[in-house]
Amino acid sequence: MIEKLRKFDTIEIDIEDLALTGKSIGHHNGMVIMSDQGLPGERISCQITMTKRRYAFARFKELLKASPRRIEPRCSNFTRCGGCTWQNLEYADQIEYKTRFIREALARIGKLANIPIDPPVVAGETFYYRNKMEYTFGHHDDDPAVGMHVRGRFDKVFDLKECYLQSEQSVQALEIVRQAAIELQIPFMNERTGDGELRFLVVREGKLTGDFMLNLVTFNREFAGRDELFARIIDGVSGLSSLFHTVNGKKANVAIGDELILVHGQPHLTEHIGDLKFQITPFSFFQTNSRQTKSLYDVILEHASPKPDEQILDLFCGCGTISLYLARQVGSVLGIELNAEAIEMAKRNAALNGIDNAEFVAGDVRKLLVELSHSDRHFHTIITDPPRAGMEQKAIQRIVRLKADKIVAVSCNPATLARDLELFAESGYITQRVTPVDMFPQTAHIEAVATLLRDPDFQPPAGD
Repeated sequence: MIEKLRKFDTIEIDIEDLALTGKSIGHHNGMVIMSDQGLPGERISCQITMTKRRYAFARFKELLKASPRRIEPRCSNFTRCGGCTWQNLEYADQIEYKTRFIREALARIGKLANIPIDPPVVAGETFYYRNKMEYTFGHHDDDPAVGMHVRGRFDKVFDLKECYLQSEQSVQALEIVRQAAIELQIPFMNERTGDGELRFLVVREGKLTGDFMLNLVTFNREFAGRDELFARIIDGVSGLSSLFHTVNGKKANVAIGDELILVHGQPHLTEHIGDLKFQITPFSFFQTNSRQTKSLYDVILEHASPKPDEQILDLFCGCGTISLYLARQVGSVLGIELNAEAIEMAKRNAALNGIDNAEFVAGDVRKLLVELSHSDRHFHTIITDPPRAGMEQKAIQRIVRLKADKIVAVSCNPATLARDLELFAESGYITQRVTPVDMFPQTAHIEAVATLLRDPDFQPPAGD
């Protein structure tokens, strides 16, 4: 009789493959085991952290046999940080796996086995590329710490002293805030008890402009040591262009809140994509890899291949970056986004760049698609860039009714992209090609851009 695995059991497994999530895959007594840090061809020992009926998750404990592909991670935090999951793998190998993930997702999930996949667009920078980082105040055992969560633990934070995904300026700013908070005896948040004051420090940078923004998230608006802490940050952080204070008095452990206060400097930072300028506020969505964003948008532009008189519909447009990047090439662009603040930023950025043929509307994409289907507007191309979870089937059905000639689908999740492309295929839109674009070196994440063309003889079903 095979003994059932239990939480905290330590086992040895041979790593057979890597999963879309970046986890390593092995088997134990017929059960799939997903661990961290292992590479194909290796044997590791790992400790079970969660069991399901047919699979289990585990935490790496010891490398028993190394793969020839394994390299020494650059960062000393690799074994405990959840950020750079693939820093033990050469970048060329990372690209190979990411491209394979897209190909396999299309075949297995989307039933689209013969879709041409272009050569991947690799990142020019594989380190120091992030323009945003969210540090957490917490504890490691009983000691206060601020940095990143220990891999796989919600209740443990380690003091981060080095990081190779973000700038040295960002790490130095964290150290200044850490030392000031400790000296002023301002309590760090305890995620188990809910006690404490300091919750997050969010860093945003204009990689191409030099702007540098900090946003300190606390439990209360007023707290002992507040003014002195802000004074030390302003005096100590070199190149600081903006300092914000966000108040989050709710239990939700997120770096947003009910109140945003500008403490020092500019109300936004500025970043460039090509020759366009974009103003970014603390909660604006913006791609985390500034330099590679231009490469991504060039791919989107190439897939869209717009003509000067065409109308473009940009769904899930955020603060309008894709819309504005395409606007000068077409007759008009309509961007739709649920977040009203993002839409206001899109309008502001259109004015900042002197673009007057881009319209932005805040609202539920599904509902607005119904309104558009009853209007006289025709869009030659529809751009979709939904959240990681992809699009709902109803939204896809409503997109199809607009009868655009072309859809350019952008996604950071190969699995949900494949699912959505299959739904489009069932409605008469045939995927022509897919281009992988690596925005996130040292991780398993990959962006992809797909072109779909409408079969003019296909008739969508009636009703909603």
